[in-house]
Amino acid sequence: MKVNRRDFLKRTGHSTLSAATAGSLAGIIPAISSANENTQKRGSQRLSLKQLKNWEDLHYGMFIHFGMSTFVENELPDGRSPSSTYAPDSLDVDQWISVARDAGMKYAVLTTKHVAGHCLWPSKHTDYTVASSGNTTDVVEKFVKACDKRGIKPGFYYCSWDNHNRFGSKTPSDGGWNGMNSFPQTQVENLPPYTTSLYQNFQTAQIK
Repeated sequence: MKVNRRDFLKRTGHSTLSAATAGSLAGIIPAISSANENTQKRGSQRLSLKQLKNWEDLHYGMFIHFGMSTFVENELPDGRSPSSTYAPDSLDVDQWISVARDAGMKYAVLTTKHVAGHCLWPSKHTDYTVASSGNTTDVVEKFVKACDKRGIKPGFYYCSWDNHNRFGSKTPSDGGWNGMNSFPQTQVENLPPYTTSLYQNFQTAQIK
């Protein structure tokens, strides 16, 4: 599935930043809702020069890649570890943002869900979340509140690649990385077929 990350940016109540590209990092832009993302014209998601300038003006920020990967010591987990594996015993989200502010950073981006599929908030669409983990803290909520308190622009990174909530799909983990470096020639064709309608519906529901 290809989640429209800029649409994710527009749907959130807070400024949203994505680590994928400089364009999608421009989460400081005021939200503009889209009636139907499926009817967007090609190129309509491109940011304006003004929006890109706003992004460039931020200069310095923090990216926080924290989650299940931290506890299984694997950047790309297979999604099979029980939710209880995630069990931070000294979680202090406020301290993260204090460091960002004291360092002169203007924004912070939190990985809300990565390849493992484990959500750092109590999602209504899966039980593979902090709600059923060793530490039930809603990290996303704490993160946003800490950012608001310290004048830091909050952003979210949401990974559409999900090795846990598959719904009959295949992910790049199943087919290896052959062809991943052939962009833009035949990259899409070389990727394994991994998107089902159930998978797509799940991912879309997660970020609404």
